[in-house]
Amino acid sequence: MADRRTALVAGVGLLAISTLAFFRVPILGAIGDDLALSAPQIGAITVLFAIGRLLADLPAGELADRVAPGRAYVLAGTAMAAGSGLVAVAGSAAVVWVGAFVVGAASSIANTTGMTFFARRAGRGSRGRSMAIFSSALLVGQSLGPMVSGLVAAATSWRGAMALAVGGGLAVAVACARLGGAAGGARADGGAA
Repeated sequence: MADRRTALVAGVGLLAISTLAFFRVPILGAIGDDLALSAPQIGAITVLFAIGRLLADLPAGELADRVAPGRAYVLAGTAMAAGSGLVAVAGSAAVVWVGAFVVGAASSIANTTGMTFFARRAGRGSRGRSMAIFSSALLVGQSLGPMVSGLVAAATSWRGAMALAVGGGLAVAVACARLGGAAGGARADGGAA
């Protein structure tokens, strides 16, 4: 039962964080218009997201090897909320860039945790299936994020969409803590957290 709960946390955590990480895509133009950003400044939002992911990859790998997936998703959800919050309240390009960087780092923690968990839990005959579950959660989240954000932004504003991402990040952190991530559980390598 604990292994299934850990798998649920890893899969749903990855799906949720991937969804939230891609909220920025359809609202880049609105952010640029509202903050009077140039095209290169808007492009820098995506570049800084990618740099955040890149610079967090190795530390996220260490984290994924040492703690239960739920604990890592508590951190990813908290970072997602913080980064999204910075973007939501930004009054300048610099604040959006810092927020995008933090969102990228949160995305890296979630992606690396999910990949590590699903790769390690699979037996020799089920690695392909296990990695397909990982890839599906990742890609479904990346597909849902722009749609959800676009709908929310159309109904409210780009800031409303990013505020929803704050709530989503906090929900991931709380749910993963309640499902056992912060209290223990199995590490991705099967050891005690």
